[in-house]
Amino acid sequence: MFWQSRRLISIAATLAILFWLPSANSIPASAVTPCGSQAKVSGRLNFASKVETNRVLICADWLRVSTSKPTTKVSVKTTKIGTKKSVADKVKKSEIRYSHSASASPAMPRIVSSADSLMVGQAVTLRALTRVHSRYRYLLGIPTEVRFTPLSYSWALGDGASSRFRGFAHVFRQPGTKTITMRVKFAIDFRFAGSKYWRKLSQPIWTPALPLTIKVSNGAAMPAKPRYVFYDCTQVSTALGCDG
Repeated sequence: MFWQSRRLISIAATLAILFWLPSANSIPASAVTPCGSQAKVSGRLNFASKVETNRVLICADWLRVSTSKPTTKVSVKTTKIGTKKSVADKVKKSEIRYSHSASASPAMPRIVSSADSLMVGQAVTLRALTRVHSRYRYLLGIPTEVRFTPLSYSWALGDGASSRFRGFAHVFRQPGTKTITMRVKFAIDFRFAGSKYWRKLSQPIWTPALPLTIKVSNGAAMPAKPRYVFYDCTQVSTALGCDG
Protein backbone atom coordinates (compact mmCIF):
# COMPACT_ATOMS: atom_id res chain seq x y z
CA MET A 1 0.00 0.00 0.00
CA PHE A 2 2.86 2.39 0.88
CA TRP A 3 4.67 1.86 -2.43
CA GLN A 4 1.41 2.09 -4.37
CA SER A 5 0.76 5.45 -2.70
CA ARG A 6 4.22 6.71 -3.65
CA ARG A 7 3.75 5.51 -7.23
CA LEU A 8 0.40 7.30 -7.50
CA ILE A 9 2.00 10.49 -6.17
CA SER A 10 4.79 10.25 -8.73
CA ILE A 11 2.31 9.67 -11.58
CA ALA A 12 0.09 12.56 -10.43
CA ALA A 13 3.08 14.88 -10.11
CA THR A 14 4.36 13.94 -13.55
CA LEU A 15 0.95 14.55 -15.12
CA ALA A 16 0.71 17.88 -13.34
CA ILE A 17 4.12 18.86 -14.67
CA LEU A 18 3.18 17.96 -18.24
CA PHE A 19 0.16 20.28 -18.09
CA TRP A 20 1.92 22.91 -15.99
CA LEU A 21 5.23 23.10 -17.89
CA PRO A 22 4.31 26.11 -20.07
CA SER A 23 4.25 28.27 -16.92
CA ALA A 24 7.22 26.62 -15.22
CA ASN A 25 10.72 28.00 -15.00
CA SER A 26 12.91 26.49 -17.69
CA ILE A 27 16.59 26.59 -16.78
CA PRO A 28 19.72 25.23 -18.48
CA ALA A 29 20.24 21.50 -18.00
CA SER A 30 23.47 22.14 -16.11
CA ALA A 31 21.89 24.60 -13.65
CA VAL A 32 20.95 23.86 -10.05
CA THR A 33 17.86 24.85 -8.05
CA PRO A 34 17.85 27.60 -5.39
CA CYS A 35 18.35 24.76 -2.88
CA GLY A 36 21.56 23.73 -4.61
CA SER A 37 20.11 20.46 -5.92
CA GLN A 38 20.04 18.96 -9.39
CA ALA A 39 18.02 16.10 -10.87
CA LYS A 40 20.18 13.38 -12.41
CA VAL A 41 17.64 10.96 -13.86
CA SER A 42 15.37 11.90 -16.75
CA GLY A 43 11.66 11.83 -15.95
CA ARG A 44 12.13 11.52 -12.18
CA LEU A 45 11.24 14.26 -9.70
CA ASN A 46 14.00 15.49 -7.44
CA PHE A 47 13.24 17.24 -4.13
CA ALA A 48 15.55 19.28 -1.93
CA SER A 49 15.23 21.86 0.82
CA LYS A 50 17.12 24.78 2.30
CA VAL A 51 16.48 26.38 5.70
CA GLU A 52 17.12 30.11 5.81
CA THR A 53 16.87 32.61 8.66
CA ASN A 54 13.09 32.71 8.97
CA ARG A 55 11.77 30.36 6.30
CA VAL A 56 12.22 27.01 4.62
CA LEU A 57 12.64 26.73 0.87
CA ILE A 58 11.43 23.51 -0.80
CA CYS A 59 12.70 22.91 -4.32
CA ALA A 60 11.65 20.47 -7.00
CA ASP A 61 13.24 19.97 -10.39
CA TRP A 62 12.53 17.66 -13.27
CA LEU A 63 14.96 16.73 -16.02
CA ARG A 64 13.73 15.76 -19.46
CA VAL A 65 16.12 14.18 -21.94
CA SER A 66 14.81 13.79 -25.47
CA THR A 67 16.43 12.19 -28.49
CA SER A 68 15.59 12.77 -32.11
CA LYS A 69 15.17 10.09 -34.72
CA PRO A 70 18.50 8.84 -36.00
CA THR A 71 19.64 10.44 -39.23
CA THR A 72 21.88 8.62 -41.66
CA LYS A 73 25.11 10.36 -42.53
CA VAL A 74 27.11 9.18 -45.51
CA SER A 75 30.74 10.16 -45.80
CA VAL A 76 33.02 9.51 -48.77
CA LYS A 77 36.78 9.45 -48.43
CA THR A 78 39.09 9.23 -51.46
CA THR A 79 42.52 7.65 -51.08
CA LYS A 80 45.24 6.50 -53.44
CA ILE A 81 43.83 3.02 -53.35
CA GLY A 82 40.31 4.08 -54.12
CA THR A 83 37.14 5.58 -52.70
CA LYS A 84 35.89 4.54 -49.25
CA LYS A 85 32.27 5.07 -48.33
CA SER A 86 30.99 4.92 -44.73
CA VAL A 87 27.49 5.16 -43.33
CA ALA A 88 26.75 6.28 -39.74
CA ASP A 89 23.57 6.94 -37.80
CA LYS A 90 23.59 10.22 -35.90
CA VAL A 91 21.28 10.77 -32.93
CA LYS A 92 20.63 14.24 -31.53
CA LYS A 93 20.19 14.46 -27.77
CA SER A 94 18.70 17.46 -25.94
CA GLU A 95 18.24 18.12 -22.23
CA ILE A 96 15.97 20.62 -20.51
CA ARG A 97 15.31 21.12 -16.83
CA TYR A 98 12.21 22.54 -15.16
CA SER A 99 12.50 23.97 -11.67
CA HIS A 100 10.02 25.25 -9.10
CA SER A 101 10.28 26.21 -5.44
CA ALA A 102 7.97 27.19 -2.59
CA SER A 103 8.77 28.86 0.71
CA ALA A 104 6.97 28.78 4.05
CA SER A 105 7.58 30.15 7.53
CA PRO A 106 6.27 28.80 10.84
CA ALA A 107 3.91 30.90 12.94
CA MET A 108 5.73 33.02 15.48
CA PRO A 109 5.51 31.52 18.99
CA ARG A 110 4.48 33.63 21.95
CA ILE A 111 5.61 33.95 25.56
CA VAL A 112 2.84 33.74 28.13
CA SER A 113 3.62 35.08 31.61
CA SER A 114 1.61 34.95 34.82
CA ALA A 115 2.70 38.51 35.73
CA ASP A 116 4.49 41.50 34.22
CA SER A 117 5.77 42.91 37.54
CA LEU A 118 7.18 41.03 40.53
CA MET A 119 9.00 41.47 43.76
CA VAL A 120 12.32 39.77 44.40
CA GLY A 121 11.79 36.15 45.44
CA GLN A 122 8.33 35.88 43.90
CA ALA A 123 7.84 33.12 41.35
CA VAL A 124 6.58 33.81 37.83
CA THR A 125 5.20 31.15 35.50
CA LEU A 126 6.38 31.25 31.89
CA ARG A 127 5.08 29.19 29.00
CA ALA A 128 5.73 28.93 25.26
CA LEU A 129 2.55 29.25 23.25
CA THR A 130 2.86 27.24 20.04
CA ARG A 131 1.48 24.07 18.44
CA VAL A 132 1.65 21.86 15.37
CA HIS A 133 0.44 23.86 12.37
CA SER A 134 0.57 23.87 8.58
CA ARG A 135 1.10 26.27 5.72
CA TYR A 136 -0.38 25.64 2.28
CA ARG A 137 1.56 26.31 -0.91
CA TYR A 138 1.77 25.18 -4.53
CA LEU A 139 4.72 23.06 -5.64
CA LEU A 140 4.91 21.96 -9.28
CA GLY A 141 1.35 23.19 -9.64
CA ILE A 142 0.11 20.79 -6.95
CA PRO A 143 -1.42 21.98 -3.62
CA THR A 144 1.17 21.17 -0.97
CA GLU A 145 0.93 21.14 2.83
CA VAL A 146 4.03 22.16 4.79
CA ARG A 147 3.81 21.09 8.45
CA PHE A 148 5.75 22.54 11.40
CA THR A 149 6.00 20.51 14.61
CA PRO A 150 7.53 21.98 17.83
CA LEU A 151 10.50 19.90 19.00
CA SER A 152 12.32 21.88 21.69
CA TYR A 153 12.58 25.27 23.35
CA SER A 154 15.42 27.60 24.28
CA TRP A 155 14.91 30.31 26.92
CA ALA A 156 17.12 33.16 28.13
CA LEU A 157 15.60 34.74 31.25
CA GLY A 158 17.54 37.99 31.45
CA ASP A 159 19.38 37.16 34.69
CA GLY A 160 21.84 34.60 33.35
CA ALA A 161 19.44 31.68 33.78
CA SER A 162 18.10 29.56 30.91
CA SER A 163 15.65 26.73 30.35
CA ARG A 164 14.74 24.03 27.81
CA PHE A 165 11.21 23.39 29.06
CA ARG A 166 8.02 24.52 27.37
CA GLY A 167 6.57 25.81 30.65
CA PHE A 168 8.14 26.37 34.06
CA ALA A 169 8.30 28.67 37.11
CA HIS A 170 11.22 31.00 37.77
CA VAL A 171 12.30 33.22 40.69
CA PHE A 172 14.34 36.39 40.16
CA ARG A 173 16.85 37.16 42.94
CA GLN A 174 17.82 40.66 41.85
CA PRO A 175 15.66 43.72 41.07
CA GLY A 176 15.59 45.32 37.63
CA THR A 177 13.91 45.03 34.25
CA LYS A 178 14.37 41.52 32.88
CA THR A 179 14.13 40.84 29.15
CA ILE A 180 13.05 37.29 28.42
CA THR A 181 13.68 35.71 25.03
CA MET A 182 12.60 32.33 23.71
CA ARG A 183 13.09 30.28 20.53
CA VAL A 184 11.27 27.19 19.29
CA LYS A 185 12.82 24.50 17.10
CA PHE A 186 10.36 23.11 14.54
CA ALA A 187 10.60 19.88 12.56
CA ILE A 188 9.47 20.30 8.95
CA ASP A 189 7.76 17.90 6.58
CA PHE A 190 5.51 18.28 3.56
CA ARG A 191 3.11 16.29 1.41
CA PHE A 192 1.02 16.74 -1.69
CA ALA A 193 -2.72 17.26 -1.26
CA GLY A 194 -4.61 14.00 -0.79
CA SER A 195 -1.52 12.00 0.08
CA LYS A 196 -0.79 10.27 3.41
CA TYR A 197 2.93 10.13 2.71
CA TRP A 198 4.97 12.91 4.39
CA ARG A 199 8.44 13.85 3.19
CA LYS A 200 10.52 14.83 6.21
CA LEU A 201 13.18 17.50 5.84
CA SER A 202 16.50 16.76 7.48
CA GLN A 203 17.11 20.25 8.86
CA PRO A 204 14.83 21.93 11.46
CA ILE A 205 14.16 25.66 11.74
CA TRP A 206 14.48 27.89 14.82
CA THR A 207 11.86 30.64 15.22
CA PRO A 208 12.07 33.33 17.93
CA ALA A 209 9.18 34.84 19.87
CA LEU A 210 8.88 38.54 20.59
CA PRO A 211 10.86 39.41 23.77
CA LEU A 212 8.97 39.91 27.03
CA THR A 213 9.99 42.34 29.78
CA ILE A 214 9.22 41.85 33.46
CA LYS A 215 9.88 44.46 36.15
CA VAL A 216 11.33 43.04 39.36
CA SER A 217 11.42 45.29 42.43
CA ASN A 218 12.28 45.06 46.11
CA GLY A 219 8.85 46.35 47.10
CA ALA A 220 5.41 44.88 46.61
CA ALA A 221 4.48 43.84 43.11
CA MET A 222 1.74 45.70 41.31
CA PRO A 223 -1.51 43.72 41.43
CA ALA A 224 -2.33 42.01 38.16
CA LYS A 225 -5.40 43.28 36.36
CA PRO A 226 -8.01 40.59 35.68
CA ARG A 227 -8.56 39.67 32.06
CA TYR A 228 -11.78 38.10 30.87
CA VAL A 229 -11.47 35.56 28.09
CA PHE A 230 -13.67 32.91 26.51
CA TYR A 231 -11.04 30.15 26.28
CA ASP A 232 -7.78 29.04 27.84
CA CYS A 233 -5.23 31.31 26.12
CA THR A 234 -2.56 28.61 26.30
CA GLN A 235 -4.78 26.44 24.10
CA VAL A 236 -6.49 28.99 21.83
CA SER A 237 -4.11 31.92 21.43
CA THR A 238 -6.45 33.80 19.05
CA ALA A 239 -9.43 33.74 21.41
CA LEU A 240 -11.10 37.00 22.37
CA GLY A 241 -9.08 38.76 25.09
CA CYS A 242 -5.92 36.65 24.70
CA ASP A 243 -4.06 39.28 22.72
CA GLY A 244 -4.48 41.98 25.31
